[in-house]
Amino acid sequence: MSVNFNPEEWSMSQEREFMENLLCQRFNFFLVLFSLFVAAAAACKNDNTACLILIVGSVMCLMVWLTIYRAHVKHHWIMQEKMYKTEGHPAQIVNDAMDKIKKRGGSSLFSVSRWIGIVIPAFCCCTLFAGALLILMGVIKVS
Repeated sequence: MSVNFNPEEWSMSQEREFMENLLCQRFNFFLVLFSLFVAAAAACKNDNTACLILIVGSVMCLMVWLTIYRAHVKHHWIMQEKMYKTEGHPAQIVNDAMDKIKKRGGSSLFSVSRWIGIVIPAFCCCTLFAGALLILMGVIKVS
């Protein structure tokens, strides 16, 4: 199969939109997967089964997180290296305005992209793994 790619038909703005949608879709899938494993572990009547579910869940969520992180890095690069540095681009104009607000004492609490790509998935994976460890140590009893 041969694909003739014409770079004039695909802009960085379109690539940013594609990566942003991909990042959000993967994050949504991650949240569904995480919720599924938490619900399955909570429904168990046996400590060993709940522990196994949480361990499998933490490994599977970790694997999905790797794909989220990859999309996050690409999206971050597109925004930082291309969009914010392209004079007159709407993203550059908004970013400059936000920088001015920060300099006058305003604040941007956090980068949503960083929370979606790193913080929340890391917290979820650690929560599943910590739950499995607590069950193994006998601190939490499922039955």
